[in-house]
Amino acid sequence: IKTYNKIFRDVKNYIFGTSEFGYLNDHSNGIYPIDLSFTLEDEDFYYSPKDKDGIPYKAYSSVGNQYNPVRVVAYSLAHYNRFVSKGDRKSKEIFLDCVDWFLSKSSGRFEYFFDWGKLRAPWISCMTQGEAASVLIRGFRLTQNFTYLDLAEKSLEPFFLKIKEGGVQSHLSDGSIFLEEYPSATPTHVLNGFMFSLMGLAE
Repeated sequence: IKTYNKIFRDVKNYIFGTSEFGYLNDHSNGIYPIDLSFTLEDEDFYYSPKDKDGIPYKAYSSVGNQYNPVRVVAYSLAHYNRFVSKGDRKSKEIFLDCVDWFLSKSSGRFEYFFDWGKLRAPWISCMTQGEAASVLIRGFRLTQNFTYLDLAEKSLEPFFLKIKEGGVQSHLSDGSIFLEEYPSATPTHVLNGFMFSLMGLAE
């Protein structure tokens, strides 16, 4: 539990010390510690367009309409927190619809199906894999459906594989493990993606 609290504290101190992002100290009922409520205050801006099932996607000028799993994660967790804190039943429905979107990816690999920089489709990200685990764990908390928990564990499997093995693990010059937000042959060591992924692992 000390490791879990340290990860959350580090994320708070090093990433979210801004007026836009807030940190929630109440961890009861599985509240996600990053306050994403501001995104629901302007939902059209942050989460439009959506598909027929209400799942947000992004219209990229370069690659057209694409699902970005991190966008679905943020939408999910924002609604989860609203349900827990305010008892909003509609937010619970939206959250569970998003959880089922992740459940439809039975491999536990939440892939991007478009090229991005040096990455070629399909590719995965430690940030996405870890945040998806955070969503699925909360789905389990609400439903006690162990399928969600099993998939959360699957989503973390790439953390233990090197990039050349299909995972997201690289190493720093001192040999320390670094989980890559953009796992390419020339790792970029993006810190915020690494820290988000650790939150999912800790949970």
